[in-house]
Amino acid sequence: MKKHLENQKKINSVKKAISVIEQKQALQAPVKEVYFSFTSELDRCIFISDSITNYGLEKEPFLQNPNHWRKTIHPEELALTNSKLEELEKMNEIGFISRITTPIGVFRIAVRIWKQLDQSGGVVGYHGRFSDTVKSINQEINLEKSEAKAKRLSDILQIISEAQLSLFTNSGFENILQSILKKLIRLTGDKMGFICEVIEDQTGKRKMTPHAFAIAGNEEFIKKNFKMGMSFSNYDSLYGHSLSTGKVYISNNTSEEQPCAGVPKGHPSIMRFMGIPVWKNDEFLGLIGLANRDTPYSCEDLEFLSPIVFSYGNLIKFTRILNEKRELELQKLLAQQRYKLLEENISDVICLLNKDLIFEYISPSVLHVTGYSPDCFIGKSLKEVLDMMEVVEKSSGKSRKLKRILSIFHMDTKKPIQLEIISKVIYDQDGGVLQVISTARDVSDKEHMYREIQKSLRKEKELNSLKSRFISMTSHEFRTPLSIIMSSNELLNFFSDEISNGQLISKMKHHINRIYDQVKRLTSVIDDVLIIEKHENKNIRINMETFELLDFLGMFKVEVQQNIAQSRDFQVTTPDQPRTVQCDPAKLRHILRNLIENAFKYSHNSHKQPELKLSYEGIFFEIKVKDYGLGIPKSDQGRIFESFYRGSNVSNIKGTGLGLNIVHELVLAMNGKLDFESIENVGTTFSLRFPYNFNYEGVE
Repeated sequence: MKKHLENQKKINSVKKAISVIEQKQALQAPVKEVYFSFTSELDRCIFISDSITNYGLEKEPFLQNPNHWRKTIHPEELALTNSKLEELEKMNEIGFISRITTPIGVFRIAVRIWKQLDQSGGVVGYHGRFSDTVKSINQEINLEKSEAKAKRLSDILQIISEAQLSLFTNSGFENILQSILKKLIRLTGDKMGFICEVIEDQTGKRKMTPHAFAIAGNEEFIKKNFKMGMSFSNYDSLYGHSLSTGKVYISNNTSEEQPCAGVPKGHPSIMRFMGIPVWKNDEFLGLIGLANRDTPYSCEDLEFLSPIVFSYGNLIKFTRILNEKRELELQKLLAQQRYKLLEENISDVICLLNKDLIFEYISPSVLHVTGYSPDCFIGKSLKEVLDMMEVVEKSSGKSRKLKRILSIFHMDTKKPIQLEIISKVIYDQDGGVLQVISTARDVSDKEHMYREIQKSLRKEKELNSLKSRFISMTSHEFRTPLSIIMSSNELLNFFSDEISNGQLISKMKHHINRIYDQVKRLTSVIDDVLIIEKHENKNIRINMETFELLDFLGMFKVEVQQNIAQSRDFQVTTPDQPRTVQCDPAKLRHILRNLIENAFKYSHNSHKQPELKLSYEGIFFEIKVKDYGLGIPKSDQGRIFESFYRGSNVSNIKGTGLGLNIVHELVLAMNGKLDFESIENVGTTFSLRFPYNFNYEGVE
C-alpha cells in the first residue's frame, strides 16, 4: 500500500511536468516534434503528444499497453536504444539518433531524454522528445542562414562605425568612402559600384559628383577615368532614372529595358543594376549604385543596405554643414581684415568745444572725412553744425563720456556717411561744464561690416545649434537599431541553447559574442561623442551629491568585475576610516571606469594587476590608478589629453582617442586636477585630486 502511494505521488509529479510540456508543445512551430513522458521504471508511457499521429501511429496503444513503445523501434536499433537507456541511469540527459518503424514508413529520428528529479535527488520520471532528422537538417540550414545574416549585419555595423569615426576625426572623406565602397561590394557580391553626391543647380537640374567608384578586378580603369570633382548629369542612362526621379531603380536585364540602359562611352558593360537614392528629410542628397551581381537584385537588398544609405546621407549633410561653417568663418575673417584696414588708415577728427559748445578747434582731417574745411566749424555752435545740443543736455551730470552715431551728407559727393562721435565733458571744480572734447570718425564701412559680422555670428550660432541637434538626432537614430540588434542577438543566444549540435552552437556563440562586442563598442563611441559635444557647448551639468567614498569605491569594484574585468581583477587600497564627500558620483564613476578600462587594455600582457589607491589629504582626496603596461611614450605625453589623439605605441589596440580627453574635461568641471606619470614599457599612474566640498574653487 505504501509503495502504491509513493508510485501515485511520483505519477502526480510527472503529470505536473507534463502540463508544462504541453504548454511548451503549444508554442513549438514544427508539427513533427513529439513530446513524451514515462514513469520512473520506463515501463509505462503516461503522456505522448498528438503529433505522434504525423508518423502514422495512434496515441492510445502507447498509453494503455506497457512497453508498447519498444515495438516501434526498428529491430536494428534495439541494441543501441537499450545501451542509451543504460547510460541514462548514470546521467541526467542523453541524446541519440535512431529509427522507428510505422505503418507509413521508416523514420530516422533525433531523440532527447532527460530525468525529472525530486528534492532528494530521486528519479520521479522521464521526459523527452523526438523529431524527424529532416527537420533538424532544415533547422541547421536556417541557422546557417541566420549566422550568415548576423555576420552581414556585423560587417555592415563595422562599415558604419568606420564612416562615423571618419566623420568626427575629419580624416580623408573621399578615401574613407572609397574604402567603404570596396568593402561593400565584396560584402554584397557586386562587381561594380559608385557613391555619388547629388547637387541641384539654379534651374533645378540635378547632377552627380562621385565620391567613390569601384570595379572588381579593374583598378586600371578607375585610375585612368575616375577623378575627384567630375560630375554627370545625363538622364538617359541607368543612373539617370534614379537621378531624375529620385526613386529606386532595379534592372536585372538591362538590355531589355530601354531607354534606361545606357552607360557613358568606354564604360564597362552593365547587365544588372540597382540605383538607390539617398534622401534626408525632403532633400535629395546622393545616389548609390551597384551593378553586375551574379544573383538578381530585389527589395530585400534595399532593406539590408538601408543603414549604409542612412549613414551616407548623414555624412553628406554633415559635410555640407561643415563647409557652410568654414565659408562663414572665411567671410568673418575677411570682414575683420577689412575692418582693421579701415581703422588703421582713416584718420579721426578731433575737435574742442567751449562750455557754450562753440567750436574752438577741429583737426584738418575733417576735410577728408566730411568734405567741409575747418573754417566751416571754427566759431560756430554745435547746433548750427550737427544739432547735438540735445544729447549733451540729456547726459549732463550723469555721464562724463558720450557716444553716438550721426548721419550726415558729404559736402562734395553728397553721399550719406556715418560718423561715430565720442565726447568727453570736462567739468570745473564747481561741477560746471568747462570744455567738451570730441572725436569723430567715418564708420560707414565699419558699421556695414559690423552688421555683416553680426549676421555671420547669428548664422554661425544657428549652424552650431544645427550641428548639436544633428549629432543628438544621429546618436538617437543609431541607438534604436543598436537596441534592436542587441535584443535580437540575445534572442539568438537564448534559442541557441536548444540546439543539440555542439559544433553549431560553438560557431553561433562565437558570432553572437562578436555582434555583442561591436554593438557595445559603437554605443561607447556614441556616448563619448555626445559628452564631447556637451563640453563644446558648455552643457555638461554637474549634479552634486553627498555620499560615503568607501562605499562608492566598493560598489564601483563590483560593477567593474561584472561588466568590464571579465577574467581580470584589480587591487583597491583605501584608508580604514570612512569619509563623506560632495561630488557628482555619476561623473566620478565615468572617470574611474575609463581609467580602469585603459589600465586593463594597455596592460593585457602584464602579470601584475592594475591598482586603485585612495588617500585623504588636507583639503582634498586623491585617487591613483596604476597599471604595469605599455606606458606612454615621452613624445606623446604633451598631447595625450587632446581629442582623437592616441599614443604612437597603441596603433594595434582598438580605441578612439576620446577617453582621456573626456576624463580631463570632467575632472576640470568638478574643480579637480588630473596628473600622470608614465614610463614606456613600465607602466602609467594617473592621479585624481578632488576637494571634499565641490564649492571649493579647486586643488593645486
